Amino acid sequence: MKIFLFLFFTFVSGNLDPALKSMRIPALSPPADLRFDIFVLTDGSNLQLVRGKKISQKFPVFYARATPDEIESLSKNEHIKFIHLTRFLSPQLDVSSKVSGFTDLLNRYPSLLSGEGRGVIVGAIDTGIDLYHQDFINEDGSTKIAFLWDQTIDKNPPSGFDYGNECSAYEINRKICEVSDPSSHGTHISGIIISENEKYRGLAKDCVFVFVKTDYNEVRVIDGIKYVFGIAEKFNLPAVVNLSLGGHVGPHDGTSILEETITSMTGSGRVIVSSAGNDGGKEIHIGYDVPVTSGVILTVPAFLGLRGNAILEVWYEKDDALEFLVGIIDKNFTEVITSTGWIPPGREMRVNLENYGSVFIDTTVTSYPLSGKRYVYVEISNSTGLLPFVILQRHSAEDRDGSVIHGWLNSLMGKFENIDDLREVKINGKVEKVQLRKADNLHTVMVPSTAKNVLSVGSYVSRVSWEYDDGKVYEESLTVGIRSSFSGVGPSLNPSAGIKPLINAPGQWVISSMPKGTGAPSYMIAPDGLHYAIDGTSISAPHLTAGVALLLQKNPYLKPEEIERIICDSAKRDEFTGNEINEMWGCGKFDILTAYEMVEGVEREKKSPEFLFAKRDGSGIILATSGLSRIEISYGGKKWTDMSYSEKHYIEDNGEISGKVYLLLESPDGGKKEVIVSIGVDGCGCSEGGAGGFLPFLYVYFLFFIKKVRRQ
Repeated sequence: MKIFLFLFFTFVSGNLDPALKSMRIPALSPPADLRFDIFVLTDGSNLQLVRGKKISQKFPVFYARATPDEIESLSKNEHIKFIHLTRFLSPQLDVSSKVSGFTDLLNRYPSLLSGEGRGVIVGAIDTGIDLYHQDFINEDGSTKIAFLWDQTIDKNPPSGFDYGNECSAYEINRKICEVSDPSSHGTHISGIIISENEKYRGLAKDCVFVFVKTDYNEVRVIDGIKYVFGIAEKFNLPAVVNLSLGGHVGPHDGTSILEETITSMTGSGRVIVSSAGNDGGKEIHIGYDVPVTSGVILTVPAFLGLRGNAILEVWYEKDDALEFLVGIIDKNFTEVITSTGWIPPGREMRVNLENYGSVFIDTTVTSYPLSGKRYVYVEISNSTGLLPFVILQRHSAEDRDGSVIHGWLNSLMGKFENIDDLREVKINGKVEKVQLRKADNLHTVMVPSTAKNVLSVGSYVSRVSWEYDDGKVYEESLTVGIRSSFSGVGPSLNPSAGIKPLINAPGQWVISSMPKGTGAPSYMIAPDGLHYAIDGTSISAPHLTAGVALLLQKNPYLKPEEIERIICDSAKRDEFTGNEINEMWGCGKFDILTAYEMVEGVEREKKSPEFLFAKRDGSGIILATSGLSRIEISYGGKKWTDMSYSEKHYIEDNGEISGKVYLLLESPDGGKKEVIVSIGVDGCGCSEGGAGGFLPFLYVYFLFFIKKVRRQ
């Protein structure tokens, strides 16, 4: 056996993410200004160690951008518990509205027709949105998007953040909002929530809609949730955030830094919905006990001269100690030709396995800080595809008890061999009995859908045919009502994190908004050219998100665990789902009508907006309020409206309005205020009547001033 060990690492501590070390390896002398996005978890004793921003109120974890030298220095500090490389996650009506109960709900409660989701902030963190798609325009021509934060361009960051560009409805309506290219993914899921289209009607279309365009980096996703919940806090409204995204990095049990941070942000009136992921039909998970030497065989092919790559992450309990071996095995699976040798906990190395490829293996994380679990990172690169790889485990000398491992393959190229057999294998010149195992599709619900208090949603088939291209009909050979074969499979590895997936909702196929310039196949596009059909748990998630918005509309104080119970107890069960909670369906199929009727309504005081000022601006009028508002101006027998939820409005009147006007303000939760405003030709405006405005403000200030003088 001949192997070539070509690099040992500077980083040897177990407090460093192995993926971070792997990224540094290819360059023996990386540029001094190379920076990585990292999470740094400290012991809390010295918060000045990290020059970054704290991202969690629950534990002392910070986000920072650091050079390799800075990371190495941090790793040597006794107060640093773990340094994690942030990863990039991936993006995942007419008919779907009916099968999930929304149509029946509106038929039974017609009062909701004029206000689905009213008084609730609904946030979507996604790839992008077609701002001026007609589905996102109110009847009066104003936008349905209250706030947009594009994290991918730097211009006008929102308060509390130092990057990106924020626009309010005011900027969007005036077409002065700079935003990068739209995305079909984000546009489609937004349409499911807020579309004004009569046929493909949004399910919570009167909510206060907030969109965050992201690059899917974990820290930016966390910032996006903070942004949405921050707006909800500012305006004292409940909120639900849609995450149609995910990945397979981490222990999948709710204890990763990403999962714990997201969980800590939820609470009363603060809910997160996340797609279960589209890997339910892929055998990318390994899970088995290790009573004897055990392992899996992984084929990593090369295509068209491009060598193959694959990453396997393995987690197991802290009380166990396993040795790992990665090597090349012959086609009969009887002899390991070349390998890394057995690597005990606390080691790391990179080796070149002759002409077959390279392996980086890291077993240094012997106590992951938030769970205490052991974490093994295996990276295969430059595979020639000539022979398969074998990844074996056995008990180390100090541990002879049984161990259970769970691992996930993060690769489009690698594939586990379907073999489950105890056989004799020659390893290092010695024949040993080895239990070869096969992979499965269990525990394929993606992170962060695995986090506690995050509502995980899978997909089922709600449509099998639709019209396209002026009269043609496309038909899928599927059965309406069955679970989508791609939908992420549970169960939860950590029962205290909740049922995973919690529920399934329509996700195959759903027709919704399509942005201009989308290069979709013609059979997917509806005859109007503005909508198209796609599938995925990314599409089922906004159905549940919209449903949660209606539940929060009825009771804005609901907690995630209460909503989880309501959704589970109200779920539909049929011949496809079975009668019991299970790893495929969770509790069953989402039914908003039954869930809505299980919620006891809570009346909140409707706080009306306060008028601040009005001033002429060329051929229009700018009006401002304290608090989000919609406005209506009455003057000379005519009416002008801005139905966007905003604190600033622009009414294009071509100079027609002058003098006193009647102004009606309405808050998101329905609170109203009538004000008489005087708009002079010089552009000044003030309130002259009603229950609020500038004059009452002066009166309150005057009383406060008198009291203050008396106290002195």
